[in-house]
Amino acid sequence: LIQLECQQRWNAGLMIGGHTTPVKSQIVALGGLWFTKHKTWVMPDEQSWRTIINLLPGDF
Repeated sequence: LIQLECQQRWNAGLMIGGHTTPVKSQIVALGGLWFTKHKTWVMPDEQSWRTIINLLPGDF
């Protein structure tokens, strides 16, 4: 069930990659799931995705 949810989020483009260690707790707090298949975080919605993107340094 979690993998299906991860795939739906992936298909929606709500993935977070790169060096996410500094914001891992925020990702989890906002409902992020680790998508093992792609080794990336996937967020539940665009608002949470944007929140994390804005916390990451540099260009995404």
